[in-house]
Amino acid sequence: MKMKKYPAINVCGEFCTEKWPNVHSKRIYTLFVLAIQFVIPFTIMTICYQAVFSFLRRRAKSRLTSIAQQANLLYVVAATAGGDTQQHKEQLTHLIEQKRRVLQQRRRVTLILVSMVVIFGITSLPHNIVSTLMEFTDSQDLLAYNGNDYTYLLNLITHLYVSSIPV
Repeated sequence: MKMKKYPAINVCGEFCTEKWPNVHSKRIYTLFVLAIQFVIPFTIMTICYQAVFSFLRRRAKSRLTSIAQQANLLYVVAATAGGDTQQHKEQLTHLIEQKRRVLQQRRRVTLILVSMVVIFGITSLPHNIVSTLMEFTDSQDLLAYNGNDYTYLLNLITHLYVSSIPV
């Protein structure tokens, strides 16, 4: 890092700028930051949520199997005993409602887990793309319009955006 003055463009003050020994070092650092800020967290998040999803799916499958076994047993008892069919209907209705709730919970959990990973990806990716483009593009006017360079403004906006999302 080095303090640099810009007297030619009428900017007052001193600014801290990066001074790399070569472009290769700068690009390695950029890729390292990309990996630390985005790739590793996204991968860990995906793996962890996949593990949670698998566990919950197995548990829901076990509950659904149990409900199916109870329903089959109820059918057998109702067919052989010939007793109170109203009571059997109520019990069967209760089992059907339990099955519906388990399926609904499974859908909701799946949606939440997938949403968390997707939201993290969508909110973090723009900043990382812009930062990487800024470092890998040799052109100084990456986002120039009417003679003004908006690269750092776009970087600031994407940085504010990713910082404001509490995921």
